[in-house]
Amino acid sequence: MLGSLAAPCGSRDIINPDRCFILVAQLEPAAPVLQLGDTVTMRASFFPNVAPECLPSDTTAAGLRWISSDTGAITIDASAGRLTARRPGLSQILVVPVGSGRVLGTTFAKVLEPPSADSLISIVANRTSDSATVSTRSLRVCRHYTLPG
Repeated sequence: MLGSLAAPCGSRDIINPDRCFILVAQLEPAAPVLQLGDTVTMRASFFPNVAPECLPSDTTAAGLRWISSDTGAITIDASAGRLTARRPGLSQILVVPVGSGRVLGTTFAKVLEPPSADSLISIVANRTSDSATVSTRSLRVCRHYTLPG
């Protein structure tokens, strides 16, 4: 792609075709971290130095739509921007103009594991046929046990 083009008819104006291929909105809250069942309403504010031609024609809430990249983890009310945490995971949150796929702003939202799921038990063979290592890992403690085979 060309970095810039000269305008027709000998004009000295430079047209930059990449000028509007940028994010023009900041999303708040930035990078929200949620527990299962939590909700939060996103807001978009447009940067003040963005060229008017880079903004959608309607920058009000009615002119914007919200998207979650992983609706299994986080669902979102497309018009209100209200996130709901459904299961642990990470989802990219996007705001786009109504009727367009152009991304105006983005952030990531995370849903944490519930506190009751803070343990993980795994069995790992230690390459001998007579024993195995059992690891119990919690958010605070890590213990290793070797069991005779």
